[in-house]
Amino acid sequence: MRIVLSGPIQACPDFLTVFGDAAERLRAEGHTVFNPADLPQAALAKIATQAEHQVALRRCVEEIALADELVVLPNWQVSKGARFEVFVAGELGVRVRFLEFA
Repeated sequence: MRIVLSGPIQACPDFLTVFGDAAERLRAEGHTVFNPADLPQAALAKIATQAEHQVALRRCVEEIALADELVVLPNWQVSKGARFEVFVAGELGVRVRFLEFA
């Protein structure tokens, strides 16, 4: 299954670990995972310009359009981008799954 991760990046100090762990877990289940934390713009999350944010968000929307599922990480509601991605997935008929950590 082709999966896109979504969740807070700017509001999550350890987003690289959170997204990385989720991607690793899903890949271990045999899925193909697009992890937005791997984008060059994500590395600059705390200082990203509006233009860099838009580039990253466009890429995520492209990936969502090709995905079977959008997997949403905890605390996604604090992220304007994640809320938009959930909306886009819903409009495109892409299944949305909210991931909880044990």
